[in-house]
Amino acid sequence: MIQFLQKSFNKFSKPEFFLESTLHSYSQILFSDSKIVGLIVLTASFFNPEAGINGLLGCLLVNHFAYHLGFDQSELKAGLYGLNGVLLGIAVNLYSDFPLLRSLFIIVLFSLLLVLVISASSKYLKVRFLPSMSLPFVLVSWMMILSESSVFRKEVLNIDYITLENIPNIFFKNVGHILFSPTENVGIAIMIALLYYSPILAFITVVSFALCTTFALIFPEYITFLINNGFNVILSAVALGGVFYVPNLWSLSIALIASLLTLLVGQVLQTFFTPYHVPVLAAPFNFTALLMLFALKKESTGGLYPVTLFKSPEENFTNFLKEKANVSKGDYGFNFPFIGEWFVSQGSNGKHTHKGIHQWAFDFVVRDKKGSFYRGGGQKLEEHYCYKMPVISPGEGVVVSMESSIKDNAVSSTNLAFNWGNNIIIKHSPYLFSEISHFTQGGVQVTFNQIVKKGQNLGAVGSSGCAPYPHLHIQFQAVGMLGNPTIPIHFSDYLIKDDRSETFVSVGLPEEGQTVLNLPVDLMTKAALGFELDQKMKFDFFVNGKKKEEVWQIDMDSLGILYIESSLHKEKLFFFKGDRSMTLLRYEGKKKSGLYLFSLGLEKIPFYASDHLHWQTRLPYGDILQGVRSRFWESVQPYLPSKSLTGKHAFKKLDQKWILRSLLYSHQTHIADRTIVFEDGLTEITARTKGNNFHLRRS
Repeated sequence: MIQFLQKSFNKFSKPEFFLESTLHSYSQILFSDSKIVGLIVLTASFFNPEAGINGLLGCLLVNHFAYHLGFDQSELKAGLYGLNGVLLGIAVNLYSDFPLLRSLFIIVLFSLLLVLVISASSKYLKVRFLPSMSLPFVLVSWMMILSESSVFRKEVLNIDYITLENIPNIFFKNVGHILFSPTENVGIAIMIALLYYSPILAFITVVSFALCTTFALIFPEYITFLINNGFNVILSAVALGGVFYVPNLWSLSIALIASLLTLLVGQVLQTFFTPYHVPVLAAPFNFTALLMLFALKKESTGGLYPVTLFKSPEENFTNFLKEKANVSKGDYGFNFPFIGEWFVSQGSNGKHTHKGIHQWAFDFVVRDKKGSFYRGGGQKLEEHYCYKMPVISPGEGVVVSMESSIKDNAVSSTNLAFNWGNNIIIKHSPYLFSEISHFTQGGVQVTFNQIVKKGQNLGAVGSSGCAPYPHLHIQFQAVGMLGNPTIPIHFSDYLIKDDRSETFVSVGLPEEGQTVLNLPVDLMTKAALGFELDQKMKFDFFVNGKKKEEVWQIDMDSLGILYIESSLHKEKLFFFKGDRSMTLLRYEGKKKSGLYLFSLGLEKIPFYASDHLHWQTRLPYGDILQGVRSRFWESVQPYLPSKSLTGKHAFKKLDQKWILRSLLYSHQTHIADRTIVFEDGLTEITARTKGNNFHLRRS
């Protein structure tokens, strides 16, 4: 065996590939891609040395055969092949009394068959958008057991009753049975791995088994299956409640239903297979989970949301909350097509027009401090403040249509024969166009097929077409022709202004009655933020008085995206510096660094500061928690009515410093605050939560 290990290690292209494929093979048993989880499960398998050796041998053999047969190396590295090999090897130890040499021979022979079954079942199920999970292991193990039925052991827990005293024992043995090592020690180790990787999965494990235990006590005919094969109900609940669907009350309900159905399916299979001395293995879980995934695939109605990018349930839940908060808010970087402060005279579903297929359109005018759109009596076009004011391009694109010959209307009259008046249509992408209407006659300053840049002058506001007074109309549509249906494309980086405040909107739609303007850019504020490529910053980071040293290094990934990397745990914060703001794209890593403290609750930082500037964001409640409290709340957060916090932010300049202050609220209760100071780059962060004080200071 040692020689085989050495040959396998040498024949893999890189040692990292060998290690990752092995650790991921063990972690995938718990639907995880964590190497630490894999190491815990691998260690737990050696609580019974013979089982551990068999499992590791099965893993290495399957990966070895699959590698040399040319199967997908990314799937090998992810552990999708090896997990079945681990289970096969340990099952040989659990269900047979083979001598050592015969066990090794059986594992080698059936591992080769297993590779072929994995490949075939994976290809068959993949086109149906279904995972193969441990189904190949079940099929091959049945063949193996039927070929050697004389040495098969029927029961593995040897308990046929449930009492309050033995429920913990039954629970942990079934958790251990996930690894086909039904002992309390292995079960406890598996639960530790689950708690480390995902408190949500640990919570589902306990709740589903408790439900099925209650069911079995009411219907005693299911007790034997639950005691000896209850790990199936756990796996079904975990798969549907936290892995393949975003965790919430709906997915938890589906998970609990799946666990009960697994109990029913398992009882039927056990009754059928018992005369043939064949164990059900993980068949009830695989059959039930695949049936429900197929029946519910791609369904997102009723609050059930399929996972598309498989991360931990906590990450999937957090990402879902953020996507839900920003649904339809694609940040295209469009600005308003004007300079200065304008009033939204008519918004979506307006008083007069902008209805039906044209609902996502906006009209703008300029008004004075008294609220009037014009000086004097307003009977002359020239008396209207916005008349002949410049129109600018909302984004980069190509002019695909234009009209500039239509006369302006007299005030209070319209020209319905040419409803859109003088107009421009700009193509921004294959299926995204902006249409801007009511230019003054001869006021269009661009030509057909001309490339325009964001903010470039397009012409002057007029009163042509369906315009009883001078105003500017803009809408977005998927087709570059006049009169096509509008689509709700959002504007980026603008202010809503009133007499006492300026509200920063990172991405949004203006509402009727608001006064809005494109976010002004203060070059001094932009320079004060810093965050340039190759910049390096050193900090002293104090957590409740305890000091750590932290270094931030700004680098760029292979896609050209900038990121800040912390020296503490190699945490990364990806960001983008636009023309009006700095966007914090995503954070990766532990929640134990000053870098995380900086990113918390922020989506954008504007290149503008004032005494009246403020805005709000939403963030998951678990983002501010640390340690044991964090792990507990993460396990139940998807099932609570309130899932998010409100972050209220203000950004102003004081002397030669720029101060960004954030207050976090749960409902109306203030629970945390943070102050970030910029002065030729970030210089200081102070933050307080209940029982914790943080201070990051540039050294």
